[in-house]
Amino acid sequence: MFPKDRWAEAFIRRAEDGADEGLSFLVCAASALKRAPPDASGAAAARAARAFDKALLAAGYREQSSGVEAARALLCLLVKRGALGHADSIIQEIQRLADKKAHILGARLDAALPLSAPFLDALKTSLCRASGAADVRLHVVLAPQLLGGCRLTIDDEMLDCSLSGALASFYNGLRR
Repeated sequence: MFPKDRWAEAFIRRAEDGADEGLSFLVCAASALKRAPPDASGAAAARAARAFDKALLAAGYREQSSGVEAARALLCLLVKRGALGHADSIIQEIQRLADKKAHILGARLDAALPLSAPFLDALKTSLCRASGAADVRLHVVLAPQLLGGCRLTIDDEMLDCSLSGALASFYNGLRR
């Protein structure tokens, strides 16, 4: 199993106070590198560094913060070790660690139908109040297979208020 938590912790330590900026660049650069054709010549890390530097210049950054430098080093190391495929899981773990440090609650909401902005705002407010978090980062996913309702996941806990969940529970109760 790939140790994404160790890579993420190393990034946070190296990035220091520039972790948010570094994470933003990491997301953009990782996406660009994954679209690039594979490099069989062994110069993949140098290619990654050049692509990253080019993206920084295009964005108007002349000086690199500790976060941007940490992102650059992380991507180069992933490319060199042939582990660029793990970039998304590392990025998710970095986001989780940064949110934890900033007292931001990360949650995923699967919904059968699109939800209104007032509903989502009320849900975020309720989650902040209940958890004591400073803010909530809510990732909303449209999931028609739920048939109706929604499913809220926070860390490893899930609250299933969907029609498909209710039907499955009813079916399992009948089988007993």
